[in-house]
Amino acid sequence: MFMRLYETADFQRNAKPLRNGFFDWYHRQCDELKTQGRYDELAELRAGFDGSTFLRGLEESSTGQKAGIETDGIERRIASLSAARNALSTPEPRAENGKGSQKKLIGYAALFDTPSLLLWPGYIEKIERGAFTETLKTSDTRGLFNHESNKLLGRSSAKSLRLYQDSIGLKFFCDLLDDNTVSKDVFGWVNRGDVTGCSFAFTVKKERWILKSGQTDLRVIEVIDGLYDVGPVAWPAYPDTSVSVLIESKRAYDGSDIDDDKDDVWADVEREHGLRVVEDKIRESNLRSLENRIREARLRACGV
Repeated sequence: MFMRLYETADFQRNAKPLRNGFFDWYHRQCDELKTQGRYDELAELRAGFDGSTFLRGLEESSTGQKAGIETDGIERRIASLSAARNALSTPEPRAENGKGSQKKLIGYAALFDTPSLLLWPGYIEKIERGAFTETLKTSDTRGLFNHESNKLLGRSSAKSLRLYQDSIGLKFFCDLLDDNTVSKDVFGWVNRGDVTGCSFAFTVKKERWILKSGQTDLRVIEVIDGLYDVGPVAWPAYPDTSVSVLIESKRAYDGSDIDDDKDDVWADVEREHGLRVVEDKIRESNLRSLENRIREARLRACGV
């Protein structure tokens, strides 16, 4: 969520895409359940709608803390300060500077089937596997720091930013300039462990909601429509995303012995050199999450 304060009129205009998507999905679901005669499920859906945390947040909000939506209708996933402070993150290993080398950022800008922090006005979000399949074929995505266009790190059409979708999520490799202040700053922050997570700017083509009375609403993004930028951020709304630095010999990536048109070859080379660290962090995070759930279940069983 992008935390800024707006007047009510501005908020109503900016939150409209998210709100409309919610209501469109709800009415379609009601019509479908009615047509199929699934009245028990319809009653459960309506009960969830009546107790929706998303709608309650909209109604209670007198100022426009936006749900990560700018006036252009693009959603950007930066967490609120209060939510981000509750998320623990482990810095990636640091890299040492070297001469004649190519500095890179590697990481996951989005993860599949992994919940976000609580987003304003009161829902949790997750992304289904394969959600980026269509948009990766057409989007000319920028690599930005904190979603700021004046902090450009790379671009997919220039091949300085390369995006790949795998079973974990949306991974990226971004070549950094040696003589650029922004690149130097971001590399230093990531290398030192100040910045450890990522975000992405997008529009949604297909989504669904899970509404259950007494529970926080869950938004499930099924298909991403447009992918506008990815990159490291100070406050990621998906705390399990990751970013790390990589320094490799320029010769390994100067294209002298690799066909630029063979993206699969590039993917294999870069995966071999840098992705293991990122994937290990994801596995460790998932393991910690499982251990926490087991611990909580044991405490509940003991009546604690």
